[in-house]
Amino acid sequence: MSLPITRKRLIDWAGNQVIVEAEGIVQRGLVLNASFEDPILKGVIHWNNRDLKTSLRILPDGTAENQCPCYANVKRGVICAHVIALGVSLVRRETDPLRKEKYQEEIRRAKRLAKIYLSYR
Repeated sequence: MSLPITRKRLIDWAGNQVIVEAEGIVQRGLVLNASFEDPILKGVIHWNNRDLKTSLRILPDGTAENQCPCYANVKRGVICAHVIALGVSLVRRETDPLRKEKYQEEIRRAKRLAKIYLSYR
C-alpha cells in the first residue's frame, strides 16, 4: 500500500506555518521514529530534552485527528508541528529511494549507540 499522505494533504490539515515549523523539526534531526499503519501515523520526536510520542489518525473522510499530548493539541485543539513532522519525514522517505536506505542505516546506528550507552550504565 502506498502512503496516503502528501505534502498537500499535510498543508490542508495544518496550514503553511505549521509545515514550515515541521520541516525545521525534520531538518534538525528531531524525528526519532515515524511510521504509518493505516489509519495511524505515529512516531517519536525529541522535543524539549525529552522524547515525545505522538500520533495522528486519518479519518474516513480524509480529515485528521491529532493525538499529540502537546499544548497546541490539548489546549488549542489544532494539528501541531510534531505530528506534521512525522508526515514530512515519511513523505520525504517515500519520495526518495536513497532516503529509505539512509533511514535504515540511521536505525542500525541508533541501536548500536544505545547498546554502547547501556553497557556503560
